[in-house]
Amino acid sequence: MGDLIVPRNVTKAAIGFLKAELAARSVTAAVGTKQPDGTPNIFVKINRTGGTRRDKVTDRSQFTVQVEATDEVVASDVADLCYALMLYAEESTVGGIWVRKVEDVSGPKDFPDPDTDKPRYQFTVRWHTRGQSV
Repeated sequence: MGDLIVPRNVTKAAIGFLKAELAARSVTAAVGTKQPDGTPNIFVKINRTGGTRRDKVTDRSQFTVQVEATDEVVASDVADLCYALMLYAEESTVGGIWVRKVEDVSGPKDFPDPDTDKPRYQFTVRWHTRGQSV
């Protein structure tokens, strides 16, 4: 039967990656799967919204990333930067996980919050990573 292969925690790796890369570019933003207490000026929400297995060991993790800010231009600019960073991860190690390939599913688009009308942009990408044996 062989080894049981499970996906790696790519969400945790992607959050750490975006936090570090944004900070390296002097962008102060909260990054996570849920909005923190208080209202940060910039919030980058990243969630695994699906994905499929390509084969026995390759997981194609689909991420939807939303960038919310107090200003429309800032939200758009930070979304564009996060989009480029998520694509840039191809053929690199992120949080100890090798990202073999990145697929562009949907580029940044205007996606205002319906409850607050706060400026928000959203995009979706897939990371191809190798699962781990358990």
